[in-house]
Amino acid sequence: MTDKPEINAEMDPEFQNALDRNQKAKSCFDQLSPSHQKRYLLWIQMAKRQETRDRRIRELITLLEQGKTLGLK
Repeated sequence: MTDKPEINAEMDPEFQNALDRNQKAKSCFDQLSPSHQKRYLLWIQMAKRQETRDRRIRELITLLEQGKTLGLK
């Protein structure tokens, strides 16, 4: 049996900076349940390339500004 990698849902510094620059998105993120916040953070962390991380952060900020939640595509 193989060990599963440890999943760590810590706040990404770049995502935190993006939230700090956008109070509307930050307010919406802060109102999410802890499980939804964790889902956002894990989605960012799962990206293998920096370009993908940056794109996901931009997408999340846009969704949060609009008061929408992360959904399946």
